Amino acid sequence: MPSSSIPQGHKGLTERKATGAHYTPPQLARFMAEQVFKYWKGKDKNSLVTILDPAVGDGQLIKSLLDVLLENGYENIRVRLYDTDAEAIKHCRRSLENCYPMVSFVFYQKDFLEDLLNKERIIKHDLIISNPPYVRPQAMGADVSQRIAKEFKLSGSLDLAHAFIVAGEMSLKKGGKSAFVVSNRLMSTKGSWAIREYIKTKICLDHMWDFGDSRLFEAAVLPLVFVGSVGKQKKACPLTSIYTDTSISPKEAVVGDLFDYLHEDQCVSVGERQYRITQGELLFGEKVNDIWTQKTAQGEQWLAQVDRFTFCRFADINKISVGIKSTADKVFIKQDWLGMPKDERPEMLKPLITHYEAAQYRPKRDASALVLYTHEIREGQKRVIELETYPKTKAFLEKHSEVLKARKYLQESKTRRWYELWVAHDPGKWKYPKIVFRDISVKPLFWLDTSGAVVNGDCYWLSSQGLENLDLIYLALAVANSPFIEKYYDAKFNNKLYSGRRRFISQYVKKFPLPDPQSECGQAIIALVKNTYESGDFDDQRKKEINSLVNQAFGLEKE
Repeated sequence: MPSSSIPQGHKGLTERKATGAHYTPPQLARFMAEQVFKYWKGKDKNSLVTILDPAVGDGQLIKSLLDVLLENGYENIRVRLYDTDAEAIKHCRRSLENCYPMVSFVFYQKDFLEDLLNKERIIKHDLIISNPPYVRPQAMGADVSQRIAKEFKLSGSLDLAHAFIVAGEMSLKKGGKSAFVVSNRLMSTKGSWAIREYIKTKICLDHMWDFGDSRLFEAAVLPLVFVGSVGKQKKACPLTSIYTDTSISPKEAVVGDLFDYLHEDQCVSVGERQYRITQGELLFGEKVNDIWTQKTAQGEQWLAQVDRFTFCRFADINKISVGIKSTADKVFIKQDWLGMPKDERPEMLKPLITHYEAAQYRPKRDASALVLYTHEIREGQKRVIELETYPKTKAFLEKHSEVLKARKYLQESKTRRWYELWVAHDPGKWKYPKIVFRDISVKPLFWLDTSGAVVNGDCYWLSSQGLENLDLIYLALAVANSPFIEKYYDAKFNNKLYSGRRRFISQYVKKFPLPDPQSECGQAIIALVKNTYESGDFDDQRKKEINSLVNQAFGLEKE
């Protein structure tokens, strides 16, 4: 067996981020190779085994797969390797041909997707192993994104890696196996619904591993690995999740290599980090655009208990929206507005809530930023302001007209003004009390704003407009800030970034449960939150009382 190690690539981290090239760590590469071989039925050891890596990068994946095949007696091997980077191809050719002289290699300095689309006959392979480039639509550009979507019949928020998954399935023999490592955003983002549906209907998954915040890559990539074959999903797919858990004491965890403990529920201590490994089943969801989650027996029982005591969901209170989007923050949002002379200060300045105010129940401080807000209610309707009505605002915006007019999406719209906010929302709604919450945080941070301030795009908000009173708002604040909702989030969605940070986005929060507001517990929660909010004293003891009542309201007294 070749013992030479292939170096970890010729590109620096900055360049790899720019091109979407995140080289596979050796331990992960070996794990993927072992798993794809394990699920492959194999063939006679004297028969030719054909392999494809459509984005070879530094060659670590191919090296690992070749090592596994050679260790198991397979020597008649032909490998096809693609990369658009001339240096990567040169680097891999030299390393691989030196390490594996008995293997037949064919190297292509080409775009694999382009080459596939231009071929009259697609070459099929026994095994595919790949870490495709991670490039999101905004980095690809509209033209490239639209063409890939058309050619590979994909919709939604297209990541370049999604096209590689489709192209991989097209290049795989019946009975063959593929292993991919991609971003775990594939499971949880609303815009990835099309690739989820494609995988569900075209690829029979053998196993999936969500490595979450395991920090296997240098860059901030949250990796998802899956092994599968051509065909519709007809069986349950095991899903293993691996996430850091700061609640685990090092004394409670097995000390060792993370990859040695992925076969069972386990707590593992690696260096100074502790991981919780959870085994379950991939839950596809009922609707096409449903996110994918992990189903465990314990989690399903707990969620069923919660459902029995659920009166309604957050979405039933009101629509949940992300805050405003200016797409030119340096113009619209400034920290030094008040430093301008009064006679130059725009008339349309409004207080702006940002994540810096984030806290539970009450904001940490009053809105400290200001935004130049370009919309108003006129004749009972949302309207963009007329600049002639606000001369100071007009003068300021015209100073920055070059930047504002360069926003292509506004240029392409025949109904939008060059100077307006891209997403402004209804200016009539800001005056109503609203729940505001931060997008990303370890602990839930939901607070009530009664100031009438505008909400920035780094936060979400839920208005009380149309409600007879704030009872449901107070009840929602209690549920949203409780340890109960952390457990609910992890059981239902389990979408975490680094260091246990959760993503509190609208597609999750709208599904948060609410107990019956007319029940004894519901009334007690509402009264306690209302009285405490008015007094302003949300100390630890008061929060414990509220949290205990929330558990009781969902029939979870023991918790």
